[in-house]
Amino acid sequence: MAKNWKKLLIKIPLNLHCYFRMTVGLLLPIVLCASACSVRSNQANAPIRFVVNTDTSWWVQKTSSRAISDYQNLFNQTFSKIKKSDNKYQNVNDIDFRIDNVGDSQVRLQNLISEKTDFSFLSMATISSQLAQMHQATFDPYIQTLTTSFIYDYQKNEPTRFSNDQGVGLEAIAKKATEAAFSDKFNGASNVVYTRLTDNDWDGAKYPKYYNKPKETVKYYRGMILISGTDTELKKIREAWNKKTPEGFLEFAEFGITHGRPTSAGSYLLPQALIRKRFNLGSNWSLLTSGIDRSKLQESSGSEIGQNPKFKIAFDDEGSWAWQKNDSSKNNSNLPNLFNPVTKGAKIEVLSVTDPLYYDYGVFSNKFRNNLLLKELILQTFRALSNETTENAIKDGLGFYSGYNDYVAAEPYRDLIAIYNRSIN
Repeated sequence: MAKNWKKLLIKIPLNLHCYFRMTVGLLLPIVLCASACSVRSNQANAPIRFVVNTDTSWWVQKTSSRAISDYQNLFNQTFSKIKKSDNKYQNVNDIDFRIDNVGDSQVRLQNLISEKTDFSFLSMATISSQLAQMHQATFDPYIQTLTTSFIYDYQKNEPTRFSNDQGVGLEAIAKKATEAAFSDKFNGASNVVYTRLTDNDWDGAKYPKYYNKPKETVKYYRGMILISGTDTELKKIREAWNKKTPEGFLEFAEFGITHGRPTSAGSYLLPQALIRKRFNLGSNWSLLTSGIDRSKLQESSGSEIGQNPKFKIAFDDEGSWAWQKNDSSKNNSNLPNLFNPVTKGAKIEVLSVTDPLYYDYGVFSNKFRNNLLLKELILQTFRALSNETTENAIKDGLGFYSGYNDYVAAEPYRDLIAIYNRSIN
């Protein structure tokens, strides 16, 4: 009977397309996988293409486009190195980290919602918007960026708010900010004002003199309200500011207000919220629909305050002079074109800073929501590059030129929304 036993080669219709040798009553696998099996295995371990949307304009402006490709390569290498250092990550794929420049934050949000991108850095205002809240199940704010604190505004715990003392603390910060940028004295010592800074004061991304030590980081930023004019004009602006009534605001607005885009937190939403609280205008009040003569409003950069004497009030991000190079090339003059009033005898002061918002978030698309180890590795890679960055060796180019000086795990989305509403509404 043994002579009738036949050895048959049978192709089993499985995804692996592996072959088995069958003997009567026994199925024995042999190492004879088809080439497709090998390809599938290699694909399983191949790097995942990981597309990042962020605004690289500041980065490229201050360096070159090659800096982005160099950073991408370094990020991939660092990710792989950290992965290999801990066995718990052994089943996590390597990634092919790729950055796409997308300047519009609303487009970046839409790309996350539609999964056209895998990850993006977005402001607190963007991920707290009505659109974001409607689609909160489609993205995952996992990383909180931290930024190096200003020498005049460093609060490790809960930052000062208007509600603490009706704005007294915010105006105290503003006074110190004015001294740091526009006074010959700061903290009792001689000080070089912004308009006299030189290339030697610039580190390629910012003026370090306005910041604390690199690791004295905070999670918040603010807006500010600037005023410009002669001593007499500044006194009148402050008198209107101190009336704290709706009528007082109408008087205040007569001095002309420049503001940023209505979606900008620092240069529009936060200053608008401060004005609501200061002048008791109600939670639904809006600058652009307030009935103010539109000739008294202008959308423009806060750094241009004093260039048009008709507008003596400006909304801007707190301390924006710190990362804007004092460069006269734009107007071909020998004088700085930023924070430099054209009227003889005019000055610039910070009237008040605003309530805080948290700094930008690193947000994953929903397809990575449950991929906890990969998200953890991404966070660790950002942190590693940040920790290795010095002025002489910039490893975290994205962070260094964007103001991201450390990265930590973010709070739950519901808490993020509550914090946002407290400052904006």
